[in-house]
Amino acid sequence: MTNRVAPLGLLLLVLVAFACGGPNPSTPNPLPSSSPRSGPAPTPVPVPTATPTPAAIHCGAPLPPPLYTFRLKVHLDQGFKKVLDSRVMVRDAAYCASIGQPGDICVIRNELAADAVTCGNKAAGVASQTGRYGPNWYWNDQPCRGIQEGGDAPGCKQHPSNQFFVFSFGPGVYSACGDGDRVCHGIDIK
Repeated sequence: MTNRVAPLGLLLLVLVAFACGGPNPSTPNPLPSSSPRSGPAPTPVPVPTATPTPAAIHCGAPLPPPLYTFRLKVHLDQGFKKVLDSRVMVRDAAYCASIGQPGDICVIRNELAADAVTCGNKAAGVASQTGRYGPNWYWNDQPCRGIQEGGDAPGCKQHPSNQFFVFSFGPGVYSACGDGDRVCHGIDIK
């Protein structure tokens, strides 16, 4: 007898809850009338862009001179698809000597230096194409497409996590540009 009372008691509680104004999934909430809405239209939400931070450009002594050019190389070769890499280069014999590099043109820091990335960020600046530190990239003088655009079509596509890298697809001249696109260097991929 107690086995039958418990389920009946539970059923009774559920029925009482619905009778007292509880939720009823078969009755939708009333919709507003078809008259025009009053008030302003919703404002579109802007797409967030990377916000440069001081920590991303912290560069210890010696402070590097301005960007001179980029050194470009094929970082990963998959035939038609490649990953290109860029390194910031500066022109100042005294600076190059102070970081142990010969000549008057050198990379901004040894790749293993603790501040190599942040000094590169400082010299390269923020790419207008993505809002990230690093160069703007071009293929045959045309801006590279976005990260999710164009699949493997000929040209170039932004790298998803590193502005100093870019994906290249097929032959052409791929260029990295900094300092408001005033300083560019290209690599000809056959």
